[in-house]
Amino acid sequence: MAKKSKNNKLKKSITSEELQDLQNLVKTINSFQMELGSLELKKQGVFAKVEKASELLVSLQNSLELIYGEVNIDINTGEITAR
Repeated sequence: MAKKSKNNKLKKSITSEELQDLQNLVKTINSFQMELGSLELKKQGVFAKVEKASELLVSLQNSLELIYGEVNIDINTGEITAR
């Protein structure tokens, strides 16, 4: 903060405009922090969904391998080719 001048020693509080500016900036920062927290929770939710989908994929791959053996499967056409 700026140095205190001799005139500021007599003041007991900041001006109402300065207070309003200060309050608005603190509210803005708090709002951004809340938004970041919300985004982080959403991100964690998406990570959990990706993990679950990956587990399901591995399970399906294992099932297909039991049926068809160790082969390559084209995910666009379903065509099976040898590895």
